[in-house]
Amino acid sequence: VSVPFHMVRHWSFLGMMGQIPLVTVTKWIDKKMPGSSIGNVIFWVSFCIVGQPMAMLLYTVDYWNLKNQTTCDAGMEGGVCAS
Repeated sequence: VSVPFHMVRHWSFLGMMGQIPLVTVTKWIDKKMPGSSIGNVIFWVSFCIVGQPMAMLLYTVDYWNLKNQTTCDAGMEGGVCAS
């Protein structure tokens, strides 16, 4: 994600590190409810619904703010971009 946006941010790293506690949680669930697929559901929800879309959103917001800031620096009037 950092390569296409040409910016290094910590969002992807935090997303990957945030999955480490999921290993412990899913192992605990597997011990309490053997044969259950709740751990699998937790992984896919955190990976597909929360994790990657949230990282893309955070990168996009950072990219937009970076580009908006550089274009507004030349025409700032009272903290607002001049149109």
